[in-house]
Amino acid sequence: MSLLETALRFVGEGCSVFPLQPRSKAPFPGSRGFKDATFDHETISGWLSDETLNYGIVPSAEILVIDVDPRNGGDLVALEKEVGALPPTVTVKTGGGGTHAYYRKAGGWSGRPRKTVAGIDLKLSNGYVVGPGSVHPSGGAYAFMPGLALGEIAIAEAPAGLVQWFEPEPERKAPPVLDDDSDVDLGDRRADFTAIENGCAWVASCRDQAADLPEPQWKLLANLTARCDQGFQHFHRISSLDPTRYDRLETTEKFQRARDTGYRPPLCASVQAEGFTGCTRCPFSQTIKSPMRLGYRDPELTKIQATSVYDAASDRWVRIDREPFTYLPARNFSNLHKATLKSPHDELVSSPLTCKVEATEYIPGEEMFSRRPDGRLVLNTWCAGGIAGRSGNCDGILAHLRYLTMSEREYEHLLDYLAHLVQFPALKIRHAVLIISRQGVGKSFFPRVARHLFGASNVQEDTADAIQNNFWGRRLVDKQYLILNEMMLGDDDQRRLNNKMKELLSEDHVIVEEKHIPAYSAMTPRGIFAFSNHDRPIKLERGDRRLFVIRNERDPKPADYYKGFYGMVLDAEAAAFKAFLETRSLAHFSAGAHPPMTEAKYELEQASRSELEQSIATWIEDKVKPFEVDLVSADEVAAQMSAAMGTRSPLGVHGRVTSQRIATALTKIGAIRYGSSAVSVCGDPAKKKRLWIVRDHRFWQGASLQEVRNHLNSTTVERWNGPLQLVQ
Repeated sequence: MSLLETALRFVGEGCSVFPLQPRSKAPFPGSRGFKDATFDHETISGWLSDETLNYGIVPSAEILVIDVDPRNGGDLVALEKEVGALPPTVTVKTGGGGTHAYYRKAGGWSGRPRKTVAGIDLKLSNGYVVGPGSVHPSGGAYAFMPGLALGEIAIAEAPAGLVQWFEPEPERKAPPVLDDDSDVDLGDRRADFTAIENGCAWVASCRDQAADLPEPQWKLLANLTARCDQGFQHFHRISSLDPTRYDRLETTEKFQRARDTGYRPPLCASVQAEGFTGCTRCPFSQTIKSPMRLGYRDPELTKIQATSVYDAASDRWVRIDREPFTYLPARNFSNLHKATLKSPHDELVSSPLTCKVEATEYIPGEEMFSRRPDGRLVLNTWCAGGIAGRSGNCDGILAHLRYLTMSEREYEHLLDYLAHLVQFPALKIRHAVLIISRQGVGKSFFPRVARHLFGASNVQEDTADAIQNNFWGRRLVDKQYLILNEMMLGDDDQRRLNNKMKELLSEDHVIVEEKHIPAYSAMTPRGIFAFSNHDRPIKLERGDRRLFVIRNERDPKPADYYKGFYGMVLDAEAAAFKAFLETRSLAHFSAGAHPPMTEAKYELEQASRSELEQSIATWIEDKVKPFEVDLVSADEVAAQMSAAMGTRSPLGVHGRVTSQRIATALTKIGAIRYGSSAVSVCGDPAKKKRLWIVRDHRFWQGASLQEVRNHLNSTTVERWNGPLQLVQ
């Protein structure tokens, strides 16, 4: 079922529909939000002809949607304890892992719930939900639950317990009505509009984007200023910033209507419902329900509170008005703001309006603020970035990717890797891409295109040396995309590198330790690219599961090619390339699977062997004694190699050749043990040997001991009564 067909089915149930931004639950800027919702099929068809859009569903007066969000502790069982068992009904699984369940009440819903349940919202005709077929910012799809799609099952009648859970709205007391343009006095205190303007992102947007402000938001602003000190002057000041529409008489009439009608000041929820999307990133969204509350605070305090979040776990302040977010220890924060406040840290921490979180996490695709099931408030330090995907031609970028790879398999895997990072920004890919090439072939394409796709604040470029420190620093974590340049490590660095790379690729989080800051958990990158101009930049053990290796043997193109590609092609085609990645099928790609083997990786594994391993591998291939048979013992190989060196002691170019070193080398080149213990192959129980299979592994793993004896005794050398004794 297409997006349009699904939306029209809900229209048939009495719901109305309106468009949302791609991969978002936010309306388009300048629109009226859910008040633009319509039943008109032609209008809806025009909107949803672009299937990259999301859409919102405004329930009819008779429909209630139960919105369960498990990320904030939502559990339908908790609601059923209050209202009784709920019958099966049309249900949508949300892109964030929750559900939307639709229920009908003849005659329509009215009133409000008697109490709230954590993680559960009840959506009526004064709100909306995201419709099935839409896509969550994380890449997850909104989709009907199996067997519960509209058309497969009817929207169920609400049970009596759910209906009775609603109580009538309380009567509102009429606020005082004034007869002139003087300031509005609500009780004994007057709100300071400057404090509101300093703190409220919506009021600031009314001022800064007055020319594009829709009429419903002007009405809300009038309702707000009508209850503030010098509100009449402030409303005219902001209105005059839209010179093409500003009329002094009309503005005065708007203000007087707002004053005379006595409506309460706007709630933050009302502002969001009219299409303003900035509330989700506002620290005050966690501490107030109306901008009006800011009007009774120090304007200098609200100005700082609007851009600062206190992280209690690390005792740091997070500055959220710039990307990437910046962190300041409490002392530094106080020093920064001492010119405006006497004791900045203490004053803000003690204020109930300051946003205080118990943890910061980097969670691509999620909202800025969320509550965990245990009730903890968490700040998401990820900032949405990158350009929006747009259909078009990206042949130049695709051609450059083909130039950087040596086979179709490498090319397709690179595209899958990038597409997964775009489509599933929160899901980690558990292997890295290593590209080896001559200098100047164009590897800098990857960091440049990453900044287009994800935004500069989500991309970190560093040298490979950075991952060899004993402790993790903030530099390499809490990023979507990590680029490691100049991969070239000596033998002494290998063990540390392997351990750090393993941790970086296998763990979702690591502990970061920095001076003067308590240790904290941070997210490892979702994707990693490493580059080198050296033939053997790293040693790989056989069976490595962490690297996808490409070796580009091409010569660099002429300088004019790179000048044109980076100067024009990349910028011009980046949006189309992102759209290409957003729609690419990932049916054959798994983020957790081992990367495909490439010729370059096989060669690097072979070149990474020690001299001893290479010698043994050559002897096996050439069937040099004792490898003319398929099973050998480490003792036998050690004795044979020591004798072949022509020294009295077991010393030579390989150092001291011991059975233990031979066993380790056999393991690394792919030999496997026969059985779980030593066996007697010559019939003498006192002369047991631990055997290693060096060829035909599958056959010999299942072979009987007698088959092994027959194979070994077929040779002309008696192997088990001395390494070089001939059979008589």
